[in-house]
Order: sequence, then C-alpha cells, then structure tokens
Amino acid sequence: MKISGVSADLNVGLGGALSRSVILFGEIVASNITDPEFKIDNTKVKTTNVSAGAFGIGVGLAYYLPSNTYFSATLASTQLSIQRNDQNTSTETNSGLGVTLQVGQEWWVGRDWGLGVAGQFLTASMKDNDTGTGNPPTWKTTGFGVLCSASYNLPERSASARGFRA
Repeated sequence: MKISGVSADLNVGLGGALSRSVILFGEIVASNITDPEFKIDNTKVKTTNVSAGAFGIGVGLAYYLPSNTYFSATLASTQLSIQRNDQNTSTETNSGLGVTLQVGQEWWVGRDWGLGVAGQFLTASMKDNDTGTGNPPTWKTTGFGVLCSASYNLPERSASARGFRA
C-alpha cells in the first residue's frame, strides 16, 4: 500500500552551540497529509475526512558555514498514524527510526534573529502494530519539503555565538 499527497510539515528544534559552527539540538518533526490517495497494487483510492501523519522526536546536529548556509541531520523515534476524522478513529504504528536531512540558508534580520529557507528530506521505517501474525508489515515514509526557518541566537557571552535554533 502507498499513501501519497501534499503535506504540511513543522519542525521545532531547541539546542545550543558546541562551537561557533556546530549546534546540537533536540527536534520535534511532524508531517501531515490531509485526504491522501491510497494505492493498493494498481488501484488508487482518493480519500475524504482522512489524514495520515508522521511524528518524530529526536536529536540533531547542524553545521553552519560563515555565510549562514547550514546542513543538519536529525535521528528521531518516529511513528505513523492514520486518522478517520469523521469517525474519530485512528491507528498507529510502533515507533521506528527516522532521519531528517536539511540544507538551508539564513539571513540576519536583527541582532539575534535569522530568517531563511531550507530544503528537507525525511525518511523513516516503522513496524505496524502486531496483529497476532507474528510478522507485522513495515511502513516506510519518504518526504521532501521546502521550509521557512527562523533562528534565535542568545546574545554572545563567550566565543560560542549561537544559542538557540528553531
């Protein structure tokens, strides 16, 4: 089975500088598709009142170049859920491993604020809840996105300039 559609993504990270260019952060990642298309074998089914989403929480590392171009990677515990909104029902997978990779550029818009844009690649693999068969199927998610980014950097108190990345 394949689930596809346009998603809305939200990532929120909070961390601190290990050096002037390297940031260690915790991140929450969420990606949700409203009314996705399901494809089973060669049959496509368009849905209504359904949403499918991947949610993860993990730890990441970002590297900033002097130009404020950055590269980041996050390893996350990720879960996939499918909700039937009109019936208020949902099903979820077990947690699995997810990876988010980003390349972005930020520009200073104030003394401590940077705004920018980033490209994101997300992939994850999660086992379905065991239905008693002993061999539950594995769900895999893959997504690409364009994100807006905002960073707040605590005022410089030491050689490490960066304090927060959101």
